[in-house]
Amino acid sequence: MNNATILLGSRRDKDGIEQPVSLKTSALTTHAAIFGATGSGKTGLIIGMIEDMVRLGVPVAAIDIKGDLANLALQPSGSDVRDKMAIRFLTPGADHGEAVNIFSGIANPDRITSTVSTLCKMLGVESDPLRSKPHSFISTIIQWRLRANKPVTIIDIMQDIADPPFEYLGVLPLEDVFPAASRGKLAAKLNNIVAAPSFQSWREGIDINIDKLFSAKPGKTPVVIFSVAHLVDDAERIFAISMFLEEMVSWMRKQPGVNDLKSCLLLDEMYGVMPPHPANPPTKKPLLTMLKQARAHGLGVVICSQNPMDVDYKGMSNAQTWLVGRLQTERDRDRVVAGICSATTQEERTMGSSISRLQPRQFLVVRPTGTAIFNTKDCQASLQGPMSPNEIRELFQTGIAEELGTMDKLALLLDNCRAAFEANQTDANWKALEEVQVAIDAEAGRRGH
Repeated sequence: MNNATILLGSRRDKDGIEQPVSLKTSALTTHAAIFGATGSGKTGLIIGMIEDMVRLGVPVAAIDIKGDLANLALQPSGSDVRDKMAIRFLTPGADHGEAVNIFSGIANPDRITSTVSTLCKMLGVESDPLRSKPHSFISTIIQWRLRANKPVTIIDIMQDIADPPFEYLGVLPLEDVFPAASRGKLAAKLNNIVAAPSFQSWREGIDINIDKLFSAKPGKTPVVIFSVAHLVDDAERIFAISMFLEEMVSWMRKQPGVNDLKSCLLLDEMYGVMPPHPANPPTKKPLLTMLKQARAHGLGVVICSQNPMDVDYKGMSNAQTWLVGRLQTERDRDRVVAGICSATTQEERTMGSSISRLQPRQFLVVRPTGTAIFNTKDCQASLQGPMSPNEIRELFQTGIAEELGTMDKLALLLDNCRAAFEANQTDANWKALEEVQVAIDAEAGRRGH
């Protein structure tokens, strides 16, 4: 795929002849930053790029913060993209798409430190692994369960906080380091989260397993839309995104070294995700990690924003491809120009002048090898603006969006029933557990015939 390209649009040469403007897929392994104000044509450019990656068989994970990327599913009947795309919508904290067990990564041994840090922030306690006693305590619980081959769920952790399965934390007695009274307060805080009516939707659903999400039938290209547009609370939105990004980092590190684009992560808006120093939300570290390390694993990262002031300067400078549309203010232009000139050999005055005269659907592409102003192509998808939960639900009903298979759903249901029985060993919970196991056996038998 070294010579494969993504068509961005076209420009007129000195003779007035339309010439295509394309980007080699390998360029995305050094990452891209896309900036443009509302009405600049940024969404159409992004969706057009994803459509070409679908054609080329490059799996895409897109974090949809505004709801616009869902338009990718609105392909005309019989289009090549619709026929080749296996699109899934993950909706953490809601069920209009595929519900997500946002805590699925808690059993990932590669993610213990980061997951517990995020959990501590949710609980309102110190989250620094080197200073936080709650962090050390919860991490030790997870490690103990993993070594003992025991299940690890948020319910399991809460129970072990109240009744620890070990007597020492490090080399010191647990009671001296983190006494019962402190453990009781921590358990109460976690219980308040677990007992909240809305919490159920956060832990029932598919696991964030990138290998499974990036698998599809032969001839199909997986596209995973991780949609958080429905989450009105900033803290919930950042929490959900951080858990997805942490799973991406863990998955990335297990991929072999390659020189070409093998997969792509795209974020359609950066507000609150990777803000300038000193802000440090849980989304910032995993995203910066991928911007610095993902190239070696063939993972391209594309960050997009309508406001460059929302983006960390160091993170921005990791991108070697810049696509810049109309910007609202001079400060925005200055921010982008500074970022471009720190990452390339371009001259500030030339860049500033080029950006200031851009029209709607005109973008400036900047690469270390040169620049060009182009008009974006028309994407195949119908751009209707942010899609509502009901509109996304209809995509499943019409078969446009794919979802988890029967056996995978039953396996998830079995995990939830088991956790419910361990938390409350009643006859009703035991019966529910048995019924799911019977359903699994029946489905396995059906497949075996």
